[in-house]
Amino acid sequence: MIEPLSPATTPRDRTTTPPPPSLEVLPAAEHRAVRPWSRLPAELKHQIVDEVLQDVAHDSAEAERLDSALAVGFFEERDEREHAAKDGATRKRLELARLQAVVRDFRSICRPKLWQRVDLNPWRSDNLDVVLGAVPFVAPAVRRVDYKDIIASDHYLLDSLKYLEWQARALDALKRCTAVETLVLSETHGDLSGGALPRLRTLDLDKSNLSHADLAVLREQSALTSLSLAFWEIDGVSDGTIVDLVASMPGLRHLAVRCDSVAIKELLFVPAGLLIETRLESLELAVDTGNVDLAAVHAFLALFSSSLVKLSLELRGSALDWWPVLSSSSHIHLPHLTSFAVGADFTSAFFLHLDLPSLSFFRLDLFPALSDEPRDLVSFLKAHQATLERVHLSTDAISCELHVGGDYEGLELSDEAIGAIEGACEEIGCEVTSGDQGEEPDESESESEVCFCRACRRESLSDDGSEDW
Repeated sequence: MIEPLSPATTPRDRTTTPPPPSLEVLPAAEHRAVRPWSRLPAELKHQIVDEVLQDVAHDSAEAERLDSALAVGFFEERDEREHAAKDGATRKRLELARLQAVVRDFRSICRPKLWQRVDLNPWRSDNLDVVLGAVPFVAPAVRRVDYKDIIASDHYLLDSLKYLEWQARALDALKRCTAVETLVLSETHGDLSGGALPRLRTLDLDKSNLSHADLAVLREQSALTSLSLAFWEIDGVSDGTIVDLVASMPGLRHLAVRCDSVAIKELLFVPAGLLIETRLESLELAVDTGNVDLAAVHAFLALFSSSLVKLSLELRGSALDWWPVLSSSSHIHLPHLTSFAVGADFTSAFFLHLDLPSLSFFRLDLFPALSDEPRDLVSFLKAHQATLERVHLSTDAISCELHVGGDYEGLELSDEAIGAIEGACEEIGCEVTSGDQGEEPDESESESEVCFCRACRRESLSDDGSEDW
């Protein structure tokens, strides 16, 4: 029989080995009942959903930051961020559609997140019936609506009765979304008056013709903080149309105006001695083939000299003549402006009339007068060396990819001009970059978006086959 070794005769182990855990202190998990899912706190269920979505949000955050780094202005920055986050947003919606099918309790958590943005687009007919059918049930959760109507020349592509039915349902759906905060309207022909949207803060309106009725509806939106207008014509434009509109919105902070063949002198006319409460922080002004008067632009900017932080100017004529800037022209003084982007058909003396003592980021778009002689721009850069941190030369500025026909071909910056600008930046210790980041947006509907709509439709059905939103 083998006797057990005595501790006194056992070789001494000089390594320290932790004692095994006591069974008395281990949790007796096998004796504890698992709490039913239905009894979990609502806060915990919300946290589970947020954790699942966290990875998607993290993946797109860096792309959003990079794509918006060169943008100037509220709406330009927003569009760049949305384009960068497009894939992430679609993945998020797919995850939400799947999550709400895991357990019925998830539906009440996922639905408000799933329907925060609604796209009413007649060209996505496979999805439109699903969306229009859902809106009456999910309207309180909707925070953004993209409403795209059909221009008159496209009516023949759709059955006229089907189009009229769609338009009526879409307008009704829009007016049900009373909690909407952002509204994007494109070629809207229906009557938008009478729809109370008390929480509306951001409005994009893109129409070929801005009518008196449109202007009347706009003046009713006194709580707007962000307004973007794009139009080719405006019915009966009168002196100060835009100024009057902005003055009716004292809380407006971000404005974008894009127009074509419109006289800026009348559109932006400012009566002598006018004072308004509106304090714009971001302004994006774009004119295609128009007639721009620097004095009118200056007078309009002067209304917001104490508040303007970001300014983007894209002012085009015909590339046949540069708009003169007289030596007697007043200086544009914007003491708080930090970001400035400009592409215009002014003579290069334009840069000698700018006083921007807080400027830190400057982006040059196509400016034909600088093509061979950037001397005035170099003087502008050196005059702002105390605050200027970065100068960016866009693709339009250096390779003339501006989509305005062939008029501007060959009017981009020459190699010598680019060298002079880069040399000036090096001299003042300012970073200089060129070219555009990112790729052109893909307008086609991606496969993942189609999958989302199918999942959304499938998971919105209850066990008995009836729709349960």
